[in-house]
Amino acid sequence: MKKKNIFKVLLGLCFVLLGVNCGGDDGGDEGPQLSVSPSSVSLAGTEEVKINVSANVTWNVSVDASWLHVINTGGTRNGTFTIYADDNTTGNARSTRVHVKADRANVETTVAVTQSASGTPVDNPVLTVSTTRLDFSAAGGDNTFTISSNVSWTVSSDKPWCTTSPQSGSNNGTITVNATANTESYSRTATLTITGNSITRKITVNQEQKAVDYTLTVDPTSIQFGAGEETKSITVTSNDSWTVESNQSWCKLSVSSGSSNGTVNVTVSENTTASSRSARITFKGTNSGITREVDVTQDQPDDDNGGIGRDDYGNDVNLNNK
Repeated sequence: MKKKNIFKVLLGLCFVLLGVNCGGDDGGDEGPQLSVSPSSVSLAGTEEVKINVSANVTWNVSVDASWLHVINTGGTRNGTFTIYADDNTTGNARSTRVHVKADRANVETTVAVTQSASGTPVDNPVLTVSTTRLDFSAAGGDNTFTISSNVSWTVSSDKPWCTTSPQSGSNNGTITVNATANTESYSRTATLTITGNSITRKITVNQEQKAVDYTLTVDPTSIQFGAGEETKSITVTSNDSWTVESNQSWCKLSVSSGSSNGTVNVTVSENTTASSRSARITFKGTNSGITREVDVTQDQPDDDNGGIGRDDYGNDVNLNNK
């Protein structure tokens, strides 16, 4: 009994003095606890800043950017670590994050760090891009361009269907541009703006329209006219713009072009020749290249004028002698 009582007393003292589970550093019954203070830091230069860690676990520290450094990259339970940055000579403010993670638990917290552009400016800032134009098919996908620079830079797009990764960086870099599929029946354009140290470059992004199954039909496909002056119409059914022309001057059209569905009036002048005559009307889709033809035939004159008519050269002829 005495041994059991001594063990209970010692165990109680362990909890009182340490405030944690004496069996390990996994957080005990409370679960793993991990927090930092402050959670955000603004640096004016290369000064050191101490970060306080409150924890009941073992933790370690890592950073995303090579220009930020950590003193004391880990600890057990409560502790501190220190951060400091290289001199910012980019001419632009920059930012990154410090990650504090528990070793044996899925717990993480971060410290947001920004550094103002208070360092010595770059004497000869450089910012160039590998292209001024990117082209995408209607299906979309990824494309890339490169940045050559000695300063920090940002990349932005003015259209939501066109995105970039990463959106910021420093010195040289490769940017991936993604375009979503274009489901519209028209092409579209976006502009990428790359800015650093008061230098701006722009890239135009073009994307084709979705594939269109064009149609073009005309009705009727042949028209018969009497010998006198007369007008008839052709009905056009299409999802494309189109042009139309006649190969004979005596067969005139009301329009020379149109878009989508429409009507074309065909007027023939009086036939004063000695025979029937024919013409051809040709329709052509602007985008599809589809062609449709209408054959026009006009009767020869009758002999109401004593059988006198005109030949193809305008000379009077006796139609009764045909």
